[in-house]
Amino acid sequence: RSAALSAVSATSSAAQRQAAIQQVDQANQQLVTIGNQQVNGRYLFGGSASGAPPFAIDASGNVVYSGKNDQILSYVDVNQLFATNVNGDQAFGALSKPVQGASLSPALSLDTQLSNLNGGQGVAGGTIAISDGTSTSLVDLRQAHTLGDVATLIHQHPPTGRTINAEVTSTGLTLRLVPIGGNTSDNLTVNDVNGNTTASDLGINSKVGVGPGPLVGNPLTTSVAPTTALSDLYGTKARAFVRVSATASDIILEANSPGTTAAGGVLLNGVTVQFAADAAAAGQETATFTAGTPASGNNPGAAGTLTVHISTSAASASRSDQIIAAINKVPGLPFTARLDPTAQDGSGQPPITTLPATTTTQGGIGTTLDTTSGFQIISAGKSYNVDISGDKTVQDLLNSINTSGAGLQADINPDQSGIQVRSRVSGADFSIGENGGTTATQLGLRTLTATTPLAQFNRGRGVGRNTGTPGGADFSISETVPNSATPITLSVGITTANTVGDVLTSINQAAQAAGTTIQARLTVSGNGIEVYDADPTHGPITITADTQSSAAVDLGLVPSGKTSASSTADALASGRESSGPNSGLLIQAKTPGSAGNVQVIFRQDAAIGQGNATSQYDATLGTLTIRISPSTTAAAIVTAVQGDPVSNAAFSAALDTSSDPANNGSGIVQTQTVRLFGGKDVATAGTDTNPHQTE
Repeated sequence: RSAALSAVSATSSAAQRQAAIQQVDQANQQLVTIGNQQVNGRYLFGGSASGAPPFAIDASGNVVYSGKNDQILSYVDVNQLFATNVNGDQAFGALSKPVQGASLSPALSLDTQLSNLNGGQGVAGGTIAISDGTSTSLVDLRQAHTLGDVATLIHQHPPTGRTINAEVTSTGLTLRLVPIGGNTSDNLTVNDVNGNTTASDLGINSKVGVGPGPLVGNPLTTSVAPTTALSDLYGTKARAFVRVSATASDIILEANSPGTTAAGGVLLNGVTVQFAADAAAAGQETATFTAGTPASGNNPGAAGTLTVHISTSAASASRSDQIIAAINKVPGLPFTARLDPTAQDGSGQPPITTLPATTTTQGGIGTTLDTTSGFQIISAGKSYNVDISGDKTVQDLLNSINTSGAGLQADINPDQSGIQVRSRVSGADFSIGENGGTTATQLGLRTLTATTPLAQFNRGRGVGRNTGTPGGADFSISETVPNSATPITLSVGITTANTVGDVLTSINQAAQAAGTTIQARLTVSGNGIEVYDADPTHGPITITADTQSSAAVDLGLVPSGKTSASSTADALASGRESSGPNSGLLIQAKTPGSAGNVQVIFRQDAAIGQGNATSQYDATLGTLTIRISPSTTAAAIVTAVQGDPVSNAAFSAALDTSSDPANNGSGIVQTQTVRLFGGKDVATAGTDTNPHQTE
C-alpha cells in the first residue's frame, strides 16, 4: 500500500511507478514462496493436500491456490486429536467469500438417505411399535439406511394378521392399514420404544392413533448431499400407488419429471388410473392414455386418463409385471410404472384375479432444474461455459464447476441447504451469469440479480447520479421505429434506485410512459443489464450518458470512456435434430428474437397414423410440439410443420444436410426434445460492474 501511494504522487515518474510495480510483484512472489514452505516433505499450507505446492502464479500474474481446506489431525494424547497444519485460506485468505446458492429442498424418494433428514441430523436408530388397536408389532429400524428401507421393514412386520402399506410421498411417510371386512376396531398407532426417538424423527409418532387411518406423517425435510439427484432439487414427481390384491404386486406410477405439468402443458396431477378386465388373456395387456386438455395461458387444463386393459380370468389372469410392460409401452405417456419395491418378498408376482381400484396421481409440485443451458463464468477476463447437460447428481454438478478451468471451488455449504462457490484466484475478478437459460438463477449462483444493491457496484464505489440537476435524468434511451422520421427518446432518472431491480423498473416505467416497446432485464447470456425490444422491426437502440451523471457507465450500460452504446443486431433461433441416417432436421425461427428459443418436443401419440405427424406451436409455453407415430420420418415432419399455419408462420423445418449430405428424409425420428438456441432481440447488452474477487 505504501508503494502504491507513492506511485500515484503527482511527482512520480514512469520509472518510479515501474519500480513500485516490481516491488509489489516481488512481495507477491515472496508470499508465494512462504506459502509453499515444506517441513519434512509436507507443504504446511496445503491443508489435506500436503503433497504438492498449494500456491502458483499463472501466466497473467494471478496467484492460484490449489490446496484443500481440510486440516491434518494427529493424536497428541489418548483419543485427543490436534490440527497440525493451517490451510492456505486461513493463513493467506486464498479463497474469495462464498457465493451462497439458493436454499434447496430436495424431493423425498425411496432412496432418500435417513442421515440427510431433519437438516442433516438424521434419524435415531431404534425400534418402533405399530398397533392396529388389537395387536402390536415391533419393527427394528436400526439397519434402515433409506426411507425405502423404512417403508419395506414396516410392510414386512405388520401387526399379526394385518397388512400395512407404507408410502413415501412428496412430504413424508404415509401408513395405510388395509381394512378387514366387518372390522370396526381399527386404531392405527405408532410409538417409540425404550425412550428412543426413531418414530418421532420419521414424523410418524402417533400415540393417540388415527382410527382406521391413514396415518399421514409430519413433513420431512432432507439436506443436500453429493448423491442428491438434480431432478429432485426443485420439485416432486406426481405419483399414484396402485394397490393390488395379489402379494408383492403393488405398482407405483411416477411422472417422468417434477412439477404439475409435462412438456406441452400436459397435467401430471389428477390423472385417473383405471383398469378394465377386457384383455383376452395374460400377455395381451394394453394401455391407452388420453392426455386431457393441456394447460395453456390462463387455461388451467384438465387431467387425462390412463386406462389399462387386463385379464382377471381364473384361467389366464394378468400379472403386475405384464401390466407394467403394457403401461410403459404407451406412446407419449409422461409416466413410468414399476413394482413397488417396499412390497417385494422375492416370490414373484402371482396372477391378479381382482380388478385394482381406480386411483389418481398427486404430489407433483415445483419445476425441473434447467440442465440444458448451463451457465457462464467470467474469471480473469476469460469466459467459461459450464455444461451440466450430462450431470445427474449434485456431485456431478460440483465436478463440472470445479473442472471448468475457471479457478472456482464449488461444494455443499456448511448447513447442507445448497451449494456455494468460491474463487481460488487472487488478483482477478469473477462473476457467474446465465447461458441463455435459468440454471444459475435456479441454483442461486448468479452474482448479479434484481436484489443486488447498487452500493456494491464498482468495488463498493456505487453508482453515480445526476450531480448538476438533483432528481434529473441520468441517461437517455433512443430507438428508431418504422414510419417515424425521428427516433423515440426517453429519459431515465435513477435518483431513488437502491437495487438493480429498481433500475429495471425505472427504465420500464419510462418506456411505458413514452409508449415504446423497449424493456430492461438482466442479460440473457452472461451478467449485466440489458435494454431490448422484442419487435424486430424496431432499432437500433442507443443509450447515451447524461453529461452530469456517471450512472450509465457505472451500471455497465455504456463502456468506460464512451458516451453512448448501441444495440447489436438481432438473430434467429435454430436447432438440429438427428435420430440417425436420413433423419436430420434443421428447425429455425422465421423471426429474429428470443421468442424463437423454444423447446421442440417430438412426442409419440397413439392417435397419430403410421408415418404421419402433426405440429402445434404454443407461444405462451414456448413449445413447438410435433406428434409422431413410431414410423414417422423426417420428411413427414417437414410436411407437418409446413402444413400447420401457426407453426409455419413462426418456424421453418428442412432436412439437415450439414452432417449427412445424402439426407433424403426417409429416416425415422425418435421421441426427444430439442431446444432452439441463438434467438436474440434488438438489445444493448451491458457489462457486469459488480464483479466478485478474492479479497
